Amino acid sequence: MAKRQPRDTLPTHIAQWRDQVRRDYGIEDAPGLILLEQAALALHRAEQARELLAKDGLVTRDRFDQPKPHPAAVIARDAEASFRAALRDLQLDVEPARPVGRPPGV
Repeated sequence: MAKRQPRDTLPTHIAQWRDQVRRDYGIEDAPGLILLEQAALALHRAEQARELLAKDGLVTRDRFDQPKPHPAAVIARDAEASFRAALRDLQLDVEPARPVGRPPGV
């Protein structure tokens, strides 16, 4: 029998965000709950990557001592994109609504 991978444990503030979004938007269906969990995990991954970047810096050195982008920068970028995609799939507003038409005074 194969061992199950341990589930990621979300920090309290992200779990509270997930639960608040579930309540605010009435997300109760299985696909919606899965998407919301994916969004929360992506948010957690992005946060972890940003913490690593804050500690190590944006640039690291390869085996030839040449500067290269820190791998955590890619992780942060991908996790943030996954977070936005999950919110879009849940059909939650990602950007504030803008009024239709030209801006006033133009």
